[in-house]
Order: sequence, then structure tokens, then C-alpha cells
Amino acid sequence: MEPRSINMGDVQVVLPERSEDQTSGGLRRITAAIEKLTDDRGFGLGGESGYGAYWESPVFSMRRFYWGDCDCGFEDRSERWHADHPHADDCFQIELRRRFAAYDLESGIAALEAAIRADDAMEYHTETGPFGEMVSWSKRTAKGEAAHKAWSEAYDNQRKEHRRLTEQLYIERGMDPKAYQWFCTCDTDKLAAAYFEKEGHYPTCALSLPNFRHHATGFEARWYKWIGRDNEYVGECIWPDVLRECLADVAERGRSGIPNATQTASAEDPEPIPPR
Repeated sequence: MEPRSINMGDVQVVLPERSEDQTSGGLRRITAAIEKLTDDRGFGLGGESGYGAYWESPVFSMRRFYWGDCDCGFEDRSERWHADHPHADDCFQIELRRRFAAYDLESGIAALEAAIRADDAMEYHTETGPFGEMVSWSKRTAKGEAAHKAWSEAYDNQRKEHRRLTEQLYIERGMDPKAYQWFCTCDTDKLAAAYFEKEGHYPTCALSLPNFRHHATGFEARWYKWIGRDNEYVGECIWPDVLRECLADVAERGRSGIPNATQTASAEDPEPIPPR
């Protein structure tokens, strides 16, 4: 990871780190080639050509980080399963939640938590960022600041009391008070583990699709928000060959009539690429 920054007048803005490994660099080069064809550019903290682009061909697929929700129905199925399989009323988890809730209500911290989340506790703003993107930010109002200060003062006592209540319930149930785990003493967690081992998001779900996939090798790349942030790779490939093939694919699409095709990166890839 290398630190990055930009100068804005007398102010130097330090940007988040991003990986500069060979694969990340190649993904940005592919992105740049597509951007020149489509004129669809991503801007922001990820830097120039740092977000990926939308591309689908027999050679490879690419998509930007997905900000949306599950579109395969898994989250709905998960909620229904949990609704149909509640913990038993005498389960350790349920009893402990009851005791926590009773303390939070009696101590007043529950009311403070509600005050922090109230609509009048925050004010929201939107402005143009350093790269022309819209940036949203928020800050507490005077009322919200007062509620947060009171909650902070009560939080340490809440943690101590919750721990004491947990250890007390361990002793009552004949369990190890040093374990400090939210044990399920009914069968719900076991049933859940068996169910979700087989059930999950479909491979075609927008949350499951990779940000990059080279179809011939099956090599996939995923990142968080921008290329080089928490990259995950699946599969093996000879990356220089994959990079050349992807750039050639973009160039060929350009020659076939996509606007601005003459501005695409060369399929010959004049820059030397070291072995992976």
C-alpha cells in the first residue's frame, strides 16, 4: 500500500490507501481502455480509472462495486427462516436479552439511545467533493450532542452491568462464567447452521457476482468500493496474458464501431509487464 494525496490550493488532501500490485494496476488499465470507449468514468477517492467499468463479452466481464441489496431473494428467505424458527423462551440468549432490556429501561440508557437516533439529533449536508463527486456528511445538532454525551457517560456502566448479568446467568445455568459467549441452549443455532450451510445467495445475485472475471481461466477479482481496496482473487491465471487478452478484446470492440474506438489502449500493450 502506498499513501496518496492531492494538493488543493494550500491544503493537501490525504487519500485512502489502495494496492498498487500488478493485478490491481492491470485492472485499472483495462478500466481506462473501456472508459475511453464509453466515456463512462468513475471519479472519487479511488483515483483515475480506479473503480472498474461495465463490460460483458465472451472474453471477460467487469462491473463496479455493487452498492445495492440482494436481488436473489436470499435475505427474504433468511428472514422467513428465522421467523419460523425462533429461539425457545427459556433459551440462554432470550433470557439474557430480557435482563439486558430490563436494565437498559430502568437505568435510562435505552431512552438516551433513542434520543441519539432521533431525527432532530443529526443534520445532513451534501456538497461537491475534490473530484467533482457529490459528498454527503452529517454532524450532531446541539440536542444530539447533549444526548450523545449523556449516553457516553452511561455506556461504561451499561457494559459492566451487562457483563455482571451474563456471569450471573452462567452461574444460574451451571455454565462457565469465564466463557462469556451468547450460547444457544435450544436447537435453533444448530438448525440454522445446517440450513445456511446449503442455502445462500445465488451465484447470479448482484451481491455474489465478481467485479472482474476472465472466462477462459475462471480467474475472478473482487474489491471494496475501488480497485486495490481489500482485493480478493479466486482462481489462477498468467496475469500478463489475461491483461493482453482483455485489452485486445476492448480494442477489437472499438474497431467494430464503439464510439471513440481510436482512443483505446493498444492490444499490443507497449508497456512491459513483469512476470506475476
